[in-house]
Amino acid sequence: IRETIRNLLVDYTAIQTIEQRANIGVVLRAQLEESFSQEPSIGEAIILDAVNIRKIALPVNFVDAI
Repeated sequence: IRETIRNLLVDYTAIQTIEQRANIGVVLRAQLEESFSQEPSIGEAIILDAVNIRKIALPVNFVDAI
């Protein structure tokens, strides 16, 4: 899951992540569903209902620069 999130968010700046969190959530949900479906140990054991991106922690050096 972490790898999927990291691979997606690398394409966004910190500000874009905050501003586009709803769109990112839609894309992340699709990618996670794909990852879950390809993992034989998970199979259909996980049903992903929604992805909500909250509490975005920005790096300290970024916050200090603001």
